[in-house]
Amino acid sequence: MKKFLDFCKTLPQYASKKWFPFALAFIAFADYFIFVIPLDAVVVGSIIAARSRWFTISFWSSLGSTLGAVIFAGLVQHFGVTFLQSWAPHLLEGEMVQMITHWLQHYGFVALIAMAATPIHQHPTVAIAALAKVTLPTIFITMFIGRLIKYCIYTWLSTHAQKGLSRFFKS
Repeated sequence: MKKFLDFCKTLPQYASKKWFPFALAFIAFADYFIFVIPLDAVVVGSIIAARSRWFTISFWSSLGSTLGAVIFAGLVQHFGVTFLQSWAPHLLEGEMVQMITHWLQHYGFVALIAMAATPIHQHPTVAIAALAKVTLPTIFITMFIGRLIKYCIYTWLSTHAQKGLSRFFKS
């Protein structure tokens, strides 16, 4: 596992390679089952390393993450709470779960998109949506839109932060 995490840290240096977006999509997909990949940091580093590929990096990261979310949701729908308790026993504990449930009940698809666009841990949101019998195509669409929004915001911040920070710290 340590070698894999070390590899993830070195990924941004390959951001200009043709194969990179696909590798990033695979890593985003795997993040749904490993839990420890610093995906946001890899995406931001990659965007900084290859600014001209901002949309490609954002798109493939979003797609990989979304496919992972849909398969995770499918497993939750098929195996239920026992799957979650055996695989990630603390996933459905805490106030966050109650808040996600409330948002899903009151705001539906908009809540799924909004939660997917945030940097919070996505597993509880997807698990609760799956347990609430939200369809897999709906989970796919909402998670993809939210993730694409998130990574496009990261892109904008990554490409504009240096200019803004240099003006702020100007002597």
